[in-house]
Amino acid sequence: MNFYICQRLNLMTLFHNLSSTNNELVKKLNPTVFDTIMVSTHYMLISGNHISGCGNLEEKRLELLRDEKFKEYTSERTTNIVNILGRFSRGAKILYGIEYE
Repeated sequence: MNFYICQRLNLMTLFHNLSSTNNELVKKLNPTVFDTIMVSTHYMLISGNHISGCGNLEEKRLELLRDEKFKEYTSERTTNIVNILGRFSRGAKILYGIEYE
């Protein structure tokens, strides 16, 4: 991941998900959150989009974690290709405002 991006996010909780009971960050790495953030960020970088226009990434990451469609993609049939691509699409759109193709 680009170092500049890492500086703008809290690396201690970057790949954690929200608890379904109290909406607080769970204190363990979540693989579906990890792959979404990594792939969406990589896609943003290789597609020529610039991070400077992305605003507050931490707020956008929390917005992604609260997104109902993203929750569905990360909790049901997580290895299904439709859900994997759905996660990447939601991540790219919410985090960086771009369409994942």
